[in-house]
Amino acid sequence: MRCEDVQLELARDEVAPALRQAVASHVLECPACKSVQLAYDGIDETLRRAPMWEPPRGFARMVAAGASEAMPSERLTDRLPMESLLQAATGSLLIGTAGYLGAQLLDLLAPMLAALTAPTPSVMWMWVAFSYAIAAWFARPARA
Repeated sequence: MRCEDVQLELARDEVAPALRQAVASHVLECPACKSVQLAYDGIDETLRRAPMWEPPRGFARMVAAGASEAMPSERLTDRLPMESLLQAATGSLLIGTAGYLGAQLLDLLAPMLAALTAPTPSVMWMWVAFSYAIAAWFARPARA
């Protein structure tokens, strides 16, 4: 077996039964794998000797009590149906008003936008000048 395969098996909680003999014979012959096995054995021993945390009595009740205090007392089903209906109507009215105002603004600006996008020489030169102004603005920090 290769060292990589042996070390992967040693890292597992339990070596696969079919590979146990091959891993054991490789570890006896290979000092690198032997040191890896000793390191894993040391980690296992340290974890076995470490004290285990045990929750105090009534811990589950204290956690549950804290969770119930942190939960909001108002639920969606506790609301009055009229309050929910009023909120939905208000939201719909606001969205409808914003849509209406947007359409009115578009109607107001449509002739101006049509004039600015007409394919006439004067409009084209205006866009060329605008493009040069933007390019000059972006190139300004590079000159400084």
